[in-house]
Amino acid sequence: MERPDWVGTPTDFLCHAWQYNFKDFVSALQCEAEERDRHRQKQGLQPIAHERLYWNDIFVENQNFRDKPEGYFQHVFRDAIHSIGRTVLILMPLKDPVPLKRAWCVWEMFCSIQGPNVELCIALPPSERVELERMLRQEYKNIIKILTNVHVEMSEASHVSDRDMIHWIVEEQCEGGFNGVNGVICEGLRGWLASTALRLVSDIVEGEEAEEDLLLMNSVGLMLRDQGRLEEAEVLYRRGLAGYERVLGVDDPSTLISVNNLGMLLQNQGKLEEAETLLQRALEATERVLGVNHLLTLISVNNFAELLKDQGKLEEAEPLYRRALEGRERVLGVDHPDTLFSVSSLGGLLQNQGKLEEAEVLSRRALEVRERVLGVDHPDTLISVNNVAGLLRAQGKLEEAEPLYHRVLEGSERVLGVDHPNTLTSVSNLGNLLQDQGRLEEAETLYQRALEGRERVLGVDHPSTLDTMYNLALLLEKKE
Repeated sequence: MERPDWVGTPTDFLCHAWQYNFKDFVSALQCEAEERDRHRQKQGLQPIAHERLYWNDIFVENQNFRDKPEGYFQHVFRDAIHSIGRTVLILMPLKDPVPLKRAWCVWEMFCSIQGPNVELCIALPPSERVELERMLRQEYKNIIKILTNVHVEMSEASHVSDRDMIHWIVEEQCEGGFNGVNGVICEGLRGWLASTALRLVSDIVEGEEAEEDLLLMNSVGLMLRDQGRLEEAEVLYRRGLAGYERVLGVDDPSTLISVNNLGMLLQNQGKLEEAETLLQRALEATERVLGVNHLLTLISVNNFAELLKDQGKLEEAEPLYRRALEGRERVLGVDHPDTLFSVSSLGGLLQNQGKLEEAEVLSRRALEVRERVLGVDHPDTLISVNNVAGLLRAQGKLEEAEPLYHRVLEGSERVLGVDHPNTLTSVSNLGNLLQDQGRLEEAETLYQRALEGRERVLGVDHPSTLDTMYNLALLLEKKE
């Protein structure tokens, strides 16, 4: 009997929740296929939507057959995903995605992201795609928070035995256990979001950007910066700044925010001279246009202080840090996240100056409030944990510092991903501590990881990369 033309070797594996309305499910698939063909058309390629053959477990997986062969979850099922080579995740509703709570779905996502040459795509129905574009422009932080709210250990399945088996495999057989798998999935979803956002930006005609387009560019630039993709972020920030200057003028608050963003990015890249020009421009303009106590002015004050610290001008930076803190306490209150950022920043500066007692008071204040207000795994909380650990290390309290450094590293891997610049800093910091403890082999492993990651993410000439290279060279010399 001849096989019908709508049956064949699958080209796309479907990852979805069984509770979805089938009409919405199909609508999301159609939307993803059409969007892919539009993207191909721009590249001069032929449409392929009609050639897609979908592996859908509703039709090909017998959920009532409970006696799965040994290794089914770890090997057979994973290998099938890898052999297909493209996974389409149906993600609905966008503000509370069901698949992120289902054990089978999170396992399928993990297998796809970890797979060699497996492409992870996300399909949204038309209404959800419109909502995604709106959130990228107006609620960047919220969409990031939604897509990184992955907790495999809390996922459920229709059959408890499936859930327990998947949880056991993740905890016992996957690198990093639950935290490691959560981090891999979050990193994969952030990568998809960045690619989707970049495609939206590519549709905007250069020189004809509207204000909402510039908002989108800023959001995508922030996303790329947070992922360590600094050169791509720089292109968008420069384009966005030129657009704001053209559309709104050089002294508009939105333009000055763009100036600040580009200046801080250049600072992160080690381009301190150009960063100084931009950050000084932002500070002088905000003081002149908005006044010395305006929130944007206080941001500019803090940013310029950060630059002075990176330049080694600690005495010049201190009064600016104190001015930013006092202004934020007065305008925003003592527990506001921006106030706590200033508390943390001043504490870090005082530590660099050797003023450890005052630095410890500030760093512990920031940590206590951030844990209470933001939660124990928020990136800002992890920064505070790292700061307290650094103070303990500076005071020679190495045993007290070690569990804090481990907490920062594990949290950063889970929340930010293994290659995020903050994660790599955590790797390097733990290596420093282990070296202080004389555990040179463990320290070397961490330095090697930090160096490879920073070379890949930041570049071989970035100051952080060079610092890690120097630390590794000193350690190797010490071992000899």
